[in-house]
Amino acid sequence: MTMVGFSLSFVIAEVIPLFLITLFTVIAYDLGAGDKAVWLIVSQFIAVGSIVPFVGPLIDLIGRKYVTLVSLCLVVVAMILLGTTQDIAGAIGAMTISGLAIGIQLLTSIAAVTELVPTYKRGITIGYIVMGFLPFAPASLYGQLLAEKSWRYVGLIIGVLALIALVILSIWYKPPPRPNSIGLSKRQCLERMDFVGAFLGIGGITVFLVGLNWGGQDYQWHSAHVIATLTAGLASLVAFGFWEKFGAKHPMFPWRLAKHKRLFFAIVILCLTSGINYIPVVLFWTIQVYTVYDASFREAGVYLLPIGFCIAGGAVISAVLMTVFKKKIQFVLMFFCILQTAGTLKFTCSHGKSLS
Repeated sequence: MTMVGFSLSFVIAEVIPLFLITLFTVIAYDLGAGDKAVWLIVSQFIAVGSIVPFVGPLIDLIGRKYVTLVSLCLVVVAMILLGTTQDIAGAIGAMTISGLAIGIQLLTSIAAVTELVPTYKRGITIGYIVMGFLPFAPASLYGQLLAEKSWRYVGLIIGVLALIALVILSIWYKPPPRPNSIGLSKRQCLERMDFVGAFLGIGGITVFLVGLNWGGQDYQWHSAHVIATLTAGLASLVAFGFWEKFGAKHPMFPWRLAKHKRLFFAIVILCLTSGINYIPVVLFWTIQVYTVYDASFREAGVYLLPIGFCIAGGAVISAVLMTVFKKKIQFVLMFFCILQTAGTLKFTCSHGKSLS
């Protein structure tokens, strides 16, 4: 039952973006978002990035079980807000709250189940936890079909799933003690949170994105508003780097992770390029199916199906391959990088021909 509960938690973290990002144009139009529509996407990603550095210290402070249950409660609150709001501000608030929950669930769901099994079974365990996502892989289609009636039903479905996971984990999940917090008081655990680093990092990113979204829309690029926010955001991020390196006693980023610099930076670049490709897939492709191909709700749902199925398929296949080829993981990553490059080039060429 613990595995079922965390599989549901993982599914919720994956289907919220898959449902809501592929429906963001519909939601924005219905709520009269105008130029605020972009914040339906940006607010969720900022929230995810904001909470991730605190998940470890929070788990040390109050335990993995309670952190997970709080995240599921946040999902319920977010979906109630999303389903009842009458303006774009409420929708952005719901996306922000759901982003906080996603950041927690993505980190806790997999980590929790892997610590309950022997090390040699972790890869395959991740694989069958992720397989719980398969019935929801067509979530983009489900969302579009629901949108024919009302996109607000999405909030109901996700909220019910979160309540089920909440009940299951509250009854059956019995986590082992956290070695990081053994011998530490709650105050000592709290002191390990890098609040200064969080303020500089999260604040810098947020202010910089505000300036980036203002430029050319609300204000001219050379206006004081845009220049001030971009400058302040970049300055805060630079200060964040210096603070993490020289000032923080318990930095948000543990520098020991960069001990093997070539490996570390290769993985960082891989994560960056994967993210750069993921956002256009779910965001720009969603816009294109309506504007370029003039799709109906049903047609858009079909056109968006590869997103969910390929995310699930890639996760399961990679988990199996990493279990089989334990000492050749770099080749597994390289294989998927080649697939990503080939797919991007194919999409660019075929889309260019269709436009011409």
